[in-house]
Amino acid sequence: MKLRNLLTETLDSPEKFISNVPDENHYSAKFKIGKISYSFSTAETFIKNFNSWGVFFKAEGYPEKEAKGVINTGNVGKVFATAIAVIKDFISKKNPELVTFFADDLNKGRIKLYNRFIKNAGKFFPNYFGIQEEESFALVRKDKRKFLGK
Repeated sequence: MKLRNLLTETLDSPEKFISNVPDENHYSAKFKIGKISYSFSTAETFIKNFNSWGVFFKAEGYPEKEAKGVINTGNVGKVFATAIAVIKDFISKKNPELVTFFADDLNKGRIKLYNRFIKNAGKFFPNYFGIQEEESFALVRKDKRKFLGK
């Protein structure tokens, strides 16, 4: 099997997750891969002219520094596929104009992964495009492009 087919197959098979939308200002989701539980949460942020949200993703039960990096789990493809599925669910429920997330500046591998994700954002989220500035990343709804001068 070619690497591209393997990657496509991996991204097309996320794990099941449980999402929670307690009110208009919150969204969270949880899933488990192998022995590791992951959490995805959001917080509405206040940026003028944008319905904007910050995204936080971590492995549960790890020290904070390791949890953010989600390092050495051996299931990066499955974790990534599930994270994309969770973000799609989040977008379908909250219709954000701007979604921001950050990579720890000490985790160069995470920055590379997020950079590839952002460059391919349109493939995963057709109504969004991605931008990056150092360790900061964002998905921007295409109809808000004019506000960024992009």
